[in-house]
Amino acid sequence: MKIYYENHDFKLTVFEVSNFTFPFAHWHTKVEIAFVLEGSILIGVNNEKKLLHKGDSVVIGSGDIHYYDGQNLNCRMLILIFNSEFINAPSGWPESKRFSSNYIPKELIESTELNKLLPLAGLIKDEFEKKDYTNEFFLKSYLYNICGLLLRYFPTIDLNDKVKYNVSPKLKMLQEIFTYIEANYMNDINVISISKLFNISPKYFSKLFNSMSIINFKTHLNTIRISKAENLILQGNYTLTKIAFECGFNSIRTFNRVYKTLRGFVPSSLKSD
Repeated sequence: MKIYYENHDFKLTVFEVSNFTFPFAHWHTKVEIAFVLEGSILIGVNNEKKLLHKGDSVVIGSGDIHYYDGQNLNCRMLILIFNSEFINAPSGWPESKRFSSNYIPKELIESTELNKLLPLAGLIKDEFEKKDYTNEFFLKSYLYNICGLLLRYFPTIDLNDKVKYNVSPKLKMLQEIFTYIEANYMNDINVISISKLFNISPKYFSKLFNSMSIINFKTHLNTIRISKAENLILQGNYTLTKIAFECGFNSIRTFNRVYKTLRGFVPSSLKSD
């Protein structure tokens, strides 16, 4: 329930999902490409949020903070994630450039050879599922094609050292803020107290937080508290009142109200007879 670094140990994975929602910002060092097959989905990358529709795609580079919100949008997607070193490309590919946007509109795909991207990703999915000793040769060849097509037909800009690393302080602060929230959810924390701790204004804190999440700070904090409370409820060792206070709620009434808002039912429903 925080912005975090995903330390994937796989070289490549590809999967199809429906109504996919992962609202909590995260990042990793791999390249992630998502193709919208049906419906629509809201995807946030770094400071930009965009509603993508059938035929659109998104390329998420190494270090890009991102999240997905497909709630009630009847979305189906194909997602490809790979380590650029798998094809002997530098970590953080493309190393000396970056794409001018993370989002690839349907119109650009249909009017250029980028229309080969989705078929190639489909071939990767088929090959990935076979799992025989020849897989690696085919997987690498398809990935080389995908990377080549992106570099040739998707606009890029040169990436100097200043541009390349200017996101790092922001990323570091975000990681520290979300880690702090995760560790102190049981305490009386709020936008003002966290802003003072990190020496930033409440306005900047809210702007920074909202740029990396589809939910606001209060909902994020309550979601963490509710998740922690559920674990305690299922253990069966504590009363609901004790659990409410242990998880940062100031009354059982507030706990019940927030829980029902987020989950759709009261917390006592989890307790076994």
